[in-house]
Amino acid sequence: MAKSVKKKLELEFGKQEQDIQKSMKQARELQGFLEKEGLTLSEADRSKKERELATLSRDIQRAQREFREDLNRRQNEEYANVHDRARKVIREIAEKEKFDLVIETAVYASPRVDITERVLKALER
Repeated sequence: MAKSVKKKLELEFGKQEQDIQKSMKQARELQGFLEKEGLTLSEADRSKKERELATLSRDIQRAQREFREDLNRRQNEEYANVHDRARKVIREIAEKEKFDLVIETAVYASPRVDITERVLKALER
């Protein structure tokens, strides 16, 4: 389920990530141009290109920050859904098999009482 969530998020955020990469490439090219040709440009042209680079850099930083925030928010939402579904399945198995207690995180559980495989199989359905 985690793999399908990851794939879903990659599809959802792939275009945005590509756009950021494209802008970063553009900034590197502009930086390279300024390093090579900066001394031969007029003061006005060089200042214009430097401002353009500064604006592009700010835009990239803002886009990266928004991308990370959006991605983290969506990851949290998707994994919360997975967790909720798993808990529902665990509850159903526990009620069906009349368990008194199910511990989510245990140091050790014997195969006799470990229901992990049953939960995973139920989630796959």
